[in-house]
Amino acid sequence: MSEENTNKQMNDEQLSEEEVIAVVEDKECSSDCGCGHDHGHHHHHHDEVEREIDPAEKSLSDALSVSFGILKFVMVVLVVLYMCSGLFRVDPQDKAVRLIFGKIVGEPGKQVLEQGWYLNAPFPFGQYVSVPTDPQVVSMNSDFWYAFKAGDESKKPADLARPLKPEFDGSLITGDANLVHGRFEVTYKVRDFVKFIESIGIVETSALGDSKMARATEIMKQAVSTGIVHAVAETQADEYIVGRTNDDAAEMYAQRILDDLNSGLEIVNISNIKPQMPNSVYNAWEAVSNAENERGKQIEQARQERARILGETAGEAHSALYELVLGYQLALSANKQAEVDAFETKIDLALRTLEVRNANGVLLSIGGEVAANIKQAESYKTRVVEEIKSEANNFETLYEKYLENPVIFANRLRQETREAIFTSPDIETMYAIPGQLYLETNRDPEVTRRREEAQLKRQQMRVSEER
Repeated sequence: MSEENTNKQMNDEQLSEEEVIAVVEDKECSSDCGCGHDHGHHHHHHDEVEREIDPAEKSLSDALSVSFGILKFVMVVLVVLYMCSGLFRVDPQDKAVRLIFGKIVGEPGKQVLEQGWYLNAPFPFGQYVSVPTDPQVVSMNSDFWYAFKAGDESKKPADLARPLKPEFDGSLITGDANLVHGRFEVTYKVRDFVKFIESIGIVETSALGDSKMARATEIMKQAVSTGIVHAVAETQADEYIVGRTNDDAAEMYAQRILDDLNSGLEIVNISNIKPQMPNSVYNAWEAVSNAENERGKQIEQARQERARILGETAGEAHSALYELVLGYQLALSANKQAEVDAFETKIDLALRTLEVRNANGVLLSIGGEVAANIKQAESYKTRVVEEIKSEANNFETLYEKYLENPVIFANRLRQETREAIFTSPDIETMYAIPGQLYLETNRDPEVTRRREEAQLKRQQMRVSEER
């Protein structure tokens, strides 16, 4: 049974192969080709095989056609996307340039791109480089400072308790051959973007740091270090320590180096944020510095006290009035009578009008104690004059009465005087029996109280009248 199935299968396979061969030969031959084949028999088999193969070929043809269409579309999209991959945006805080095969393109003066969107050739043919426009700050904390160990950064140099080690510690030599230290801060910006990109460029990787301006910062440090060394070498140690470092000279030296490199960088400012003496003399210098600070405070307090006293003495016109008095004293010392008279006239006019002109010709009012004393003197003068006038009038009245009857006038005057004496609150009356007496007495406290009250009332009335 098995052998019959096997023979049958082999016969079918041979028949199929013969049919396929007949179909192929039929396609290659024609009815008059002279090949000697039986074309009628082949046509019969060809029609049967064609009816079986045509739908598969059609499906395959359709599938291939759709696949090629999709492939063409994808390729077009990829080409468009590749061409658009050169589109880039420049941020507001940056400026950029376009590169084609590594060369900056664009007309001179128009190569730098501002904020906005731009199109460039796709990578690797084209690229763009953006550079920040904001000022960059560089801190030089260790270049000319002590080498600290971990945890010693917050300590004062004097607390390290070790001498200077030139192989580890940074330092500077001043113009008078002294050693000093310092921490500096540098602010710079990109002035010429084309020169900067051609000469320095940005950091694409983090090899020199996370900032893409790390290479520029390193070059700036080297240039500024050279400038600082030159500038400090022209400065005295005492001037350096109090902050009078020639920062302009350091900036000039450093900028010259940057310009020679065609770096396109510009230094905005160099500042010495912490000048420092070496450890060996730090304590002595700190004592001197504290004394200088205390001296400055005392001088400032004295100036404030002087301004306060002069202001309380003559108000806003104290300077002009002081100049008049000083000029009067100098003229008097030089024995220049004409100038003495002129100054006396000016001073007298100023004190009478309570006004004086300063060096700029501005009229100022004299106030303070000078004005108060002058007004008090004028008030006292008026009161004394009025009292004298009143006494003169009383004297003239009494004198007329005396001429009319001298005896009666004398008795009446004596009686009025006696009455005024005994009725005065300042008089203490004591009565004693006739004969020789020895008495120890104290002043009557009631009389003393009344006398003091009367004196206070008179003083208050006088002050009110003066005001």
